[in-house]
Amino acid sequence: MKKKQTEEEYVSFMEAYKLTGQAKVEGVKDFMETLIENDVKFLLFAHHISILDKYEEFCVKKNIKYIRIDGNTPLDRRHNRC
Repeated sequence: MKKKQTEEEYVSFMEAYKLTGQAKVEGVKDFMETLIENDVKFLLFAHHISILDKYEEFCVKKNIKYIRIDGNTPLDRRHNRC
């Protein structure tokens, strides 16, 4: 029989999930820099808006051209950004 997940367990799980994303940020930024130095185009996916914000800040700081599409991007603008 499966145990029902309590709200507290769900909140703990989501917090751990967010922390794993945060733990990867510096490594991903290093890898992004390597790709950019080698003139490689790439796609970057992230689950949390706060993590995408960190990657966007990195791009702005390094004066790197990028296109961001996230859950706040209106549907009618997503295709044009691609």
